Amino acid sequence: MKRNKTSVKNSRDPLSAEELTVLEAGMEHMQDDRSKLPPHDRSEHAHIWRFLRNHKLLCAVSILLALLLLAGLVVGVILLIHHLTAPTDTQLQEGDPITVTFFDRDPMEFDYDSLVKDGVFYIDMMTVADCLNLKISGTEHRLCFEGSDESRILFEHEKTYATINGFAVTISVPRIDNKETSPAPALVSAGSCLVPVSFMSEAVESGFSFKLNSETNTLRIRRVLTMVDNNKENAIPSPVLFTSDPFEEYIFPEEIDPTPRNPVYSIDISSYEKYILAEELLLVNKNNPLKSSHEPNDLSKLTCPTAKGKEYYLKKNAARALSAMMAAMKADGVTDVYVTSAYRSYARQEDLYDSYVQMHKNEGMSQAQAEKMASTYSARAGESEHQSGLCIDFTTNSMNGALETDFEDTDAFLWLSEHAWEYGFILRYPESEKKVAITGYDYEPWHYRFVGRAAAEEIDRRRLTLEEYLGKA
Repeated sequence: MKRNKTSVKNSRDPLSAEELTVLEAGMEHMQDDRSKLPPHDRSEHAHIWRFLRNHKLLCAVSILLALLLLAGLVVGVILLIHHLTAPTDTQLQEGDPITVTFFDRDPMEFDYDSLVKDGVFYIDMMTVADCLNLKISGTEHRLCFEGSDESRILFEHEKTYATINGFAVTISVPRIDNKETSPAPALVSAGSCLVPVSFMSEAVESGFSFKLNSETNTLRIRRVLTMVDNNKENAIPSPVLFTSDPFEEYIFPEEIDPTPRNPVYSIDISSYEKYILAEELLLVNKNNPLKSSHEPNDLSKLTCPTAKGKEYYLKKNAARALSAMMAAMKADGVTDVYVTSAYRSYARQEDLYDSYVQMHKNEGMSQAQAEKMASTYSARAGESEHQSGLCIDFTTNSMNGALETDFEDTDAFLWLSEHAWEYGFILRYPESEKKVAITGYDYEPWHYRFVGRAAAEEIDRRRLTLEEYLGKA
């Protein structure tokens, strides 16, 4: 402690004479008169310059990075200008031939006008499906292409919508001039199914892809492969899947076509026409039930193919019109279809409905829950159209006789969708939620009702239900 006090004291003593002499000598050798120096600059600007002088390496790296960034921006601007001024993916060199390569096949050259219609670039899905070995079903003006895992896409001639996995979506595409996006129709005919390229490139989720070089008018359709164990040599074709996600839902207008259509028959209907033209507009639904005693007085045995050769009956007009319709189906090459249900008595319908209710009760539902569930797909006794003798249910051998929505994927359904009205039949329970709310029953693609040709033509053309056509609930 004593030493520390002495040290502190000595540190505060004035300079000795010898120390003062040395200090004065040093000051005499200073060349600058420090009294004339400017005051120390403490501004922000001065701080920055002092920092830069003291960190030269950091400054050099920063300048280099800034130059690289500027160069990147310049290149980006150049590429953007090139992209904006070059033809887009929807543009083609007008009038020049178009070269299309379908997978590994030799390139094919097409006239410009054969693939560009009303400013829309089309591709033939029939050729694409042939290269992919896709299953194709349908009729001359309505074609369905089935990919993997029951994925499917359906087109109808001159319709501006497609049905993808059961959902109707708008075929909305950019025009060649790239100035607007608007709906475009599919063009379906015998042996051809022209569909907008830009629509298909969005509708394909996996399996194949489209690559357009608009500067050379070249379209390449490629097969997409999936590697196995990250080994390219073990790559296998990806499953072909279609998706409706990128598109807007198609909203069917109340009236699709205001102009009545004329039927075109593939068979001689002279002996059937009076039955086809007969009008049968009895409305049977949950709000308009039939009495338990109701039974048609002119039931006629069906002569068309039926399930296991069973005897089924319809009212005479409906039975004869059905015979004509199924003869036409056979003439058009649709042979896998038969009737699995027709007229049912009140008692038979009561037993059927009760069996469905009991099935749901066995699943753990209450009586009320079971009845509510059964009523979405089966009618209570008196509320079934089958008691009227005016409707039938169709199925196929390919479906093992089942009544399921998969019927819409059959050739029979595609044919019926186009021609049933010509023989006086309508799809009684359409798919849309709006129609389900009107009819009170879920979508049944297998259930067809006879109303007579005039009513069927208008109902089909305007996409109405029988309730809407009659103006009744």
